[in-house]
Amino acid sequence: MRPVKVRAYSGYKADQEPRSFALEGKEIGVEVLASYLRQDAEDGRLYAVYRVRGDDGRVYELWLDLGEEEWYLIPLPRPGIPTEA
Repeated sequence: MRPVKVRAYSGYKADQEPRSFALEGKEIGVEVLASYLRQDAEDGRLYAVYRVRGDDGRVYELWLDLGEEEWYLIPLPRPGIPTEA
C-alpha cells in the first residue's frame, strides 16, 4: 500500500467516494466498481475500500483509512500479465 492523493466527492460527509487520484504526475479519473468496509486484523484500523476502474483502463483499489483520513493505492494485476514474485 502506498499513500496517494485522491479527489473525492464530498456530500454531507467528507471523502464519500473517489473521483480521481494522482499517479506519476497524471490525474486518473475513476469509476467505482465496488466498495466495502474492511478492518485490519493486526492493528484494528478500519478502511473504506473502493475497487475502481481508471480512465487508463486499469483496475485499482483505493483504501481510505477512516481513522487517519489518509488514502492508499493498491494497483491490481492486469489479466494475462504475470506479476513479479
